[in-house]
Amino acid sequence: MRPSSFSGSTSSFTTPAWPSTRHARFLIKTWTHEFESDPDSQPWTVFESLFCHMKKHQAFYEVLHTTGRDNVLRISLREKIGLTQELANEEAYRKAFFADGISGWIEEWIERGMPETPGELNESLRRYVDDVLSNLNQLFVRP
Repeated sequence: MRPSSFSGSTSSFTTPAWPSTRHARFLIKTWTHEFESDPDSQPWTVFESLFCHMKKHQAFYEVLHTTGRDNVLRISLREKIGLTQELANEEAYRKAFFADGISGWIEEWIERGMPETPGELNESLRRYVDDVLSNLNQLFVRP
């Protein structure tokens, strides 16, 4: 029997349609709408806002992850930033790098049980980006 909602059923999770990637897309679109309609939203607050959304729905996203369906986040991020086949190659590569990097960051956070608060995770991401930009030459191993 398929559960009617995430929190309302104790049924088995063996149904292929559960957890619903449709519900995941709905949650992500809801977050996007809320973020974009908030007059206080700024580009530099987007990640913390996304992390707060993920933490708020932690149980759902953990099940999505453990059932191997968390690629919906990556796909949704790619769609949101306009990654399409019509883009020039370089622009497409940039957008793919960005979307896949953020979704990978989130997937690893989920894999580890989401121990950090959204603020801590956001700060960790900020430090990482700063480190990468300031130490880019150290990332390359020379023979």
